[in-house]
Amino acid sequence: MASIARERVNIVQDKGNIIRKRCNIIREKDRIVRENDNMDAMIHEKSIMIQEKDAMIHEKDVMIQEKDKEIQGI
Repeated sequence: MASIARERVNIVQDKGNIIRKRCNIIREKDRIVRENDNMDAMIHEKSIMIQEKDAMIHEKDVMIQEKDKEIQGI
């Protein structure tokens, strides 16, 4: 009788260990997803910065073209 009870305890403990391992895996996956989200946000910010710099370069190009026209007397 005691051996059956002990075996049941072992089974319950094994199930508990499996559940803990699954929880750890879920936590690790969640951490990875958060890191990926942070990286995506940083990439998006850098993309916006690049677009802003492109706009500034375009403005300077337009100003240079206008100066060229003034110099040429057009």
